[in-house]
Amino acid sequence: MSKPPYARYRTTNWSSYNPSLRKRGLLLKQPDVSIRSMHKTDRYNEIMATLRHQGSLTIAELTGLLKVSDETVRRDVKVLQSRGLLERVHGAVLLAEHGT
Repeated sequence: MSKPPYARYRTTNWSSYNPSLRKRGLLLKQPDVSIRSMHKTDRYNEIMATLRHQGSLTIAELTGLLKVSDETVRRDVKVLQSRGLLERVHGAVLLAEHGT
């Protein structure tokens, strides 16, 4: 007996992409709400705390630490740089030197 064409969706969360599947009862799994993204102020605080501890970080390290995309990290770094809190160098960030 072959599976119906929608059977592959039974273990995948497609409800946010196609609500009609959910209405027809073809989805059994509810959306995974355990994975939540950090709010930007939480990311800023995490970046600054880690920089104070380590002194410098690469964009890749920040991406892994915050579990967000490279572009999100770059936007966050740009905001913190505009506030004078850190300095950007090629592929990394450093704490800003105050009083120079």
